[in-house]
Amino acid sequence: LESQAKHLLKDSFDLVRRLKHQRFAETMLFGKLDVKEFFLSGPIRELGTDLVDAVQGHCASVAFREAVDVLLEEQYIESSTDRGHTFRVVEGTGMGLKHSGEVADSAFLMAVEIPWWRKTFVQQQHNI
Repeated sequence: LESQAKHLLKDSFDLVRRLKHQRFAETMLFGKLDVKEFFLSGPIRELGTDLVDAVQGHCASVAFREAVDVLLEEQYIESSTDRGHTFRVVEGTGMGLKHSGEVADSAFLMAVEIPWWRKTFVQQQHNI
């Protein structure tokens, strides 16, 4: 799982370790994000597919998929230090958005829970 989340930082020391030997162009900006600006992680296309797959047979229509795509692909944040600059979110879904909890739950269901309970020894151990 850790190899799938290389973009996540463990702590401030991890950030320093990763940036210690980096060289940055003068035109680059370094942004500060706080917990209130945290984004639930995952590639947008994968999160959308997980959500659609989780509701398969219930409401997984073309219109539903299109709505999921709009919700995930049309997310923007505005810089608090550089007013007027807006950035498109390219990974994850915004914490606090009405759909984000369900998107994260669906991704976890499809990536972790279902593969876990489908294992024979788990089914036998838990009488599934």
